[in-house]
Amino acid sequence: MMSTKVYLLMQWLILTHFWIYCNANRAIGLILDDGDFSLEAAFNVALTEANEGQDNPFEAQVKRTSPGDLLHAETEMCALLESNIFGVLGPTYKMSLQHVQSIADFIEIPQIITEPMVIQNRNWSAINVYPHHVAYSQLFADVIQMKGWTEFTIIYEGSELLPYLDAILTLPDLVMTVVQLPDGDDFR
Repeated sequence: MMSTKVYLLMQWLILTHFWIYCNANRAIGLILDDGDFSLEAAFNVALTEANEGQDNPFEAQVKRTSPGDLLHAETEMCALLESNIFGVLGPTYKMSLQHVQSIADFIEIPQIITEPMVIQNRNWSAINVYPHHVAYSQLFADVIQMKGWTEFTIIYEGSELLPYLDAILTLPDLVMTVVQLPDGDDFR
């Protein structure tokens, strides 16, 4: 008789927990560390679309950190975790991104990455929406061949973007000019 009561109590606790969890706020976190509000705007538009017709909509939890500040990123990630987020988007700076990613992987919540990463990550919790540099490079090469371009100029900002040009640079019978923009923001 006692085991039946314990069993029923456990079922009730599990169902209550499930009901509370499913009917509670469904938060998704965003860690901004670059001062650019375009990612936040895109995040809010995506949540608005996802919430269309939902009885229990997703809620945005936005945290802002200083660029490259690991301690601040960790503190904000912990604050997001305390609000029971379903997943996290960002940050964008490499060191902060990797630090937050290790926390997300340990806690086993998804992290959406929007920055290029040359090294593929095998963590199940990391979702990179930015194409791998090999795929990106091949896409550019395919467009050039499909359009039949024989002369063009490639303008790029930093040397970290050169892997994205691999497939283009090896295309035969092309006249191409490759130009790196100078430091600063005056590109005239």
